[in-house]
Amino acid sequence: SRLADLLVDDLLAAWGADRGDLDAARRRIDAVAARAPLAGPTTTKERT
Repeated sequence: SRLADLLVDDLLAAWGADRGDLDAARRRIDAVAARAPLAGPTTTKERT
């Protein structure tokens, strides 16, 4: 996702990480984002 790309770019740039680390982190974030949509339930009742 674009937001994940921007966040990962900023974090890894701050850490001085290389491109391989960036790509791996991006894949992990995209995998998590695919399982957890941003617009989720807002109340405890909806979550259960």
